Amino acid sequence: MERTEPPMLAIEAPPAQDLVPAKPVAEIGILQDEEKANAREYNDLMDAYSLHQFMIRKGKVLDSTPEFASYKRTYASRWGEVCVIIHALEKLLGEYNVLLAYIDGKKVLKLAIDPFRKVTTDDLLNCIINQEATLKYIKIPGRLFIGANGKELAATYISKTWRMYKQRKEYKYMKIFKNSANAIKHAYRLYIHAKQFKEKVALKFKEELDAWRIMMQEFKEGWGEMKKKRRVEIHINSISVAEMKRMSMEKFMQRENLQITRLFALKNPLVDIIYVCPFDLSQEIIGYYTKVLEIGNIESPETRFTIILPDKVHKLPCYMSTSTLLLYSPKTIKKIRSLIKNKSAYIVPGVVSQDDIKLSIALGVPILSGEPQKTQLYSSKSGCRRIFDLADVPIPIGAYDIYHENEFEISLTKLILSHIHIDNWVFKIDDENGGRGIAWLDVGAIRLVKDLRRSKFDTNEKLIETLQQQIHRELPSKAKIAMPSLFKSWSDYIKEFCKTGG
Repeated sequence: MERTEPPMLAIEAPPAQDLVPAKPVAEIGILQDEEKANAREYNDLMDAYSLHQFMIRKGKVLDSTPEFASYKRTYASRWGEVCVIIHALEKLLGEYNVLLAYIDGKKVLKLAIDPFRKVTTDDLLNCIINQEATLKYIKIPGRLFIGANGKELAATYISKTWRMYKQRKEYKYMKIFKNSANAIKHAYRLYIHAKQFKEKVALKFKEELDAWRIMMQEFKEGWGEMKKKRRVEIHINSISVAEMKRMSMEKFMQRENLQITRLFALKNPLVDIIYVCPFDLSQEIIGYYTKVLEIGNIESPETRFTIILPDKVHKLPCYMSTSTLLLYSPKTIKKIRSLIKNKSAYIVPGVVSQDDIKLSIALGVPILSGEPQKTQLYSSKSGCRRIFDLADVPIPIGAYDIYHENEFEISLTKLILSHIHIDNWVFKIDDENGGRGIAWLDVGAIRLVKDLRRSKFDTNEKLIETLQQQIHRELPSKAKIAMPSLFKSWSDYIKEFCKTGG
């Protein structure tokens, strides 16, 4: 039996060019290392030369891009702070539904590494490269409410705005009320402090005034003995009248200095004088009076009188009285105290006021006068007539203590009817001096008075009323005012007359 061989399977051989010999394992490892080295070189180049710009699309950062990966690798040590800024950018761009924004990573890092900076919307927008395209979305009104949570954001914004408006309005009124309350509180506190201060000052002055009255009583009781001893007279010729009167007086300081002739009281050998002058006297004038005193047989007059000028005279208004100037001049008061130390002394005033009393208390010496209230009452025109009436001293015909215009006209009418042949009637304001408060009326030119002089008449109410009406019409035009510069018209004069009395 013949042995037969199995049939052979025919397989087509591959072409010669497709037959690549297999590479060894060592060669494959070298290739992989080269690929890794190339990748590292690429990453290093990317990290070194990349602009580190990345994109945020529809509110989400594209973190799969090589640029972002390089950015993250480069600033890995600061990535926590950088992520905060990136999330803020995502939130901002997502709220306004910005499709695509290019971000400058270096500016983001600059914001992230400043721990004391409060990041604002403008800071975030400054990190965007394509600002023009981005702002086009952000500046559109209502763009904030287009996104997925637009309705909730819109409702929140409306609620927030309304609450802000309401609270701002309430705050405005509350601020007004608070400021008003503070002003009232402050004013009330000032009022209370001022009231308490005034009460303390008044109480202190009352205590000083009581002590002054005791000193004045002792001065009156001891005047007989004092006249026989050596003494010092402090002459303060102060015109202490109302401020408006002082301001309207011409050459006010010269008026006060008219009493410089009081220096001739040195004729009494027991008297030394301190004269308080309202302004500087030149050495020529002082020398002149010294020479006159020498001619008057007064021995060594230059050693017996001292002229003193208040140290505040050049700092205070020129219309202030000499007493007030001296009261506000502590250095001068101290000087006078040293001059009268251990000597009998008293003040010889001019027109007395409360300032003279305060000076008397400050210097600790009595004053050769009564209390201002009493002296002002009895040194007025009406006060003098009152004293003369009580003393039965003959005085001219007239009326006094007139404080009303109607009373003025009735009194004048009765005087005219009682003394029909007197032509001129003079009016004087109580507290004026130097002819300042004088006016007069010539009644001889009034027709009714002429008629009454030619006939006999009986004084009755009808005649008094008729003549009063005639005088009321004639006074504004026929009354003459001594100082028209002080009282421009009769109405000004009679107003002051009735206010002060006359």
